[in-house]
Amino acid sequence: MESKALLQMFQALVSETQANIGPSAQPATAERHHERSDSVPQTRLDEEFQALQAIAAYTRERMLENRSQCNQLSPVHQLPDEILSAIFSLAVRDERGAQLFYDITLISNVCRLWRGIISEGSPNLWTGLYTLPTRLVNVFLTRSRAAPLEIEFDQTENPKATCFSEFLHLVLPQFHCWKTCRFVLFDKDDITSFLRHTATSASQLETLDLQLKSNAGRANRLFVFHHPFAGITPELRNLTLERIPVPLEAPMFKGLTRLTLRDISYSNIDSIYQLLRVLEASPFLEGIDFMNLGFLPIPHFTPEAHGI
Repeated sequence: MESKALLQMFQALVSETQANIGPSAQPATAERHHERSDSVPQTRLDEEFQALQAIAAYTRERMLENRSQCNQLSPVHQLPDEILSAIFSLAVRDERGAQLFYDITLISNVCRLWRGIISEGSPNLWTGLYTLPTRLVNVFLTRSRAAPLEIEFDQTENPKATCFSEFLHLVLPQFHCWKTCRFVLFDKDDITSFLRHTATSASQLETLDLQLKSNAGRANRLFVFHHPFAGITPELRNLTLERIPVPLEAPMFKGLTRLTLRDISYSNIDSIYQLLRVLEASPFLEGIDFMNLGFLPIPHFTPEAHGI
């Protein structure tokens, strides 16, 4: 049952609000609830309705403020922003360490404090560009600031993904910030397009994974005649190439800890010896994965002639 005092207070609030809205407003009384609607002037009804809307809007605003203040008093909000940011960074990664932008969005919708931490104070949360929709790429690039980027475009996991050329156009200006680059594509023209843009050094690149997958009915034979990244990849440690015959004398094959080569046919007669020199140039290799590599017939082997 409604409290009589509460009803009187509410009627007084409506009357005061109504008086501030329209000059024709009259004090509202409880008896008005029992009046016939056709006996009440339309103007007064409209003004009372506007008053109720204003009260409802103010009530919603006060409830949001109250909830925000209660949230700020909860134990989790007593943690420093740096700790919350670190927790969020762990929460938005899947089993292989990739960031999930859907989870980032969910966390940012919890409260204004968390949204502020994620949007403004956690650039590392925005470094994983994993086959993102075009509309989100610039958001991630802006909020990641100058943090090292993890760039990935995998058409095998998301065949309906954004056009690769559009994605590449958006991320190339931040090439100097790339820490990881993983492109898994079906069209050799896409790989060729990317390789054409690798004439400059990749000073922060640690992982490079380029895979050209078989596409039924289309010839995917690819030729690479230059050394990617101008031969300057000082931090590169993990290299994967599939169906992409980068010349084995390229400087990028030095100092590696993991090397994966799959489904590649080398046309240089010295390629087999160059592969041996690649292994020699990476004394700290922890893992190698060679599968279906093709070399020209080996001529009479003389170690001295090939520097082995």
